[in-house]
Amino acid sequence: MKKFPFIALAAAALAGCCSKAPQPQTVKEVYEQNLAQATTFADSLIAVDGSFIGGVFNNRFTDYPAEAVGDDKREVLRGIRTIMAVDTADRSYLSGLQMGLEIMDIYRQLASQESFSKEKFLEVISQAFMVDSLNRDELRELQPLFQQMFSTVELRAQQRAEAETYNSKEASENRMMAAAVATKLKSNPDFREVGSDGLMQKTLTEGNGEVISPSQLITVSITERRAESGEVLRSIAPMQVYAGRPGHPVLASVIPFMSVGETAVFFVPYQLAYGTNGDASAKVGPCESIMAEVTIEEIKE
Repeated sequence: MKKFPFIALAAAALAGCCSKAPQPQTVKEVYEQNLAQATTFADSLIAVDGSFIGGVFNNRFTDYPAEAVGDDKREVLRGIRTIMAVDTADRSYLSGLQMGLEIMDIYRQLASQESFSKEKFLEVISQAFMVDSLNRDELRELQPLFQQMFSTVELRAQQRAEAETYNSKEASENRMMAAAVATKLKSNPDFREVGSDGLMQKTLTEGNGEVISPSQLITVSITERRAESGEVLRSIAPMQVYAGRPGHPVLASVIPFMSVGETAVFFVPYQLAYGTNGDASAKVGPCESIMAEVTIEEIKE
């Protein structure tokens, strides 16, 4: 009997934290009503403990984001009732329910990237689950193979997404505009093609002429513009980078053709810039080629 007041106080305290969402009754009211109807000591414990535990889970439901628990309390209650209807001695069934929840979560993650049948997914899982020969050694051998297959699936999904982007109207228009700009620049004597991938360069300030080593630390700045309109997309202030690992796709493409002290303007085809998908943060669209003005300075001690 000594723990009874403590639990009752906890239930009363919980009522305050559960009052965020409008309810027909508070947890405290439910608890008091059930306690008033109790005729035995066991009924009293049920009234108090049940109200407290129900209040805790109600509060958890309210606090969890909707994407984690849904927004239908009746569905949550249905799941609770289903579990409570199971004999607690039937541990296999309870374990299956827990595994099923984990598998469903994995399925949701996979289905968000690929469209496939839930029934077929379950059938394959069931077949694998009923295999008796799988031991720990075989599982260890299966793990790297699974990772390799999963990487292949991800790559295929990425390739399909890129193909869809490549064939989009915006990407097609960007490639046409870039082709027109490239044709115009080829007739400009100030520009010269460098490399074999369509990169073109115009030197504004000559550098020292020395080849930059990939391990050399340099100071570099870059201003990116739209190829057809000259609109500034973004400017990156001077920063220190290793020439072979600048951490920027455009710089990685142009630095090998520059020397320290040089400032140059480049026409950068989309393949050497931000690829098929572009870069929304840089306001670069899909398959969009850009102009980039780059300056490389010597690191001063």
